[in-house]
Amino acid sequence: MSKHKLPFDTPDGFFEAQKSAIWNASQPQQVAPDTAELELPAWTLWFSSAAAAVALVVYWNVQTQSEACETFACLWEKSAAQDLRIEDREFEEWMEDDLLFESILIESIDV
Repeated sequence: MSKHKLPFDTPDGFFEAQKSAIWNASQPQQVAPDTAELELPAWTLWFSSAAAAVALVVYWNVQTQSEACETFACLWEKSAAQDLRIEDREFEEWMEDDLLFESILIESIDV
């Protein structure tokens, strides 16, 4: 111990009280869950599920829609050959149609 007297005194039991206060403050506290966030009406779950289902159906339909074929060449490419049952008379009518023939010719030249 030094011979100098300190300018202050601590009360008796100060350090023990400080130690127990720090120890108590560092212990985990029991926190009640915030029940305001957990109590949602049942219809919100149904509504959000229905909205998600509708969104998925719309997205799927948009993704799977193909372009509408407007020319004979497009229809020919999109159809399986064994599924096409064209009579000679129908084929000749199509080939006599100048606009149709030109569109087939233009599409085959562009490729």
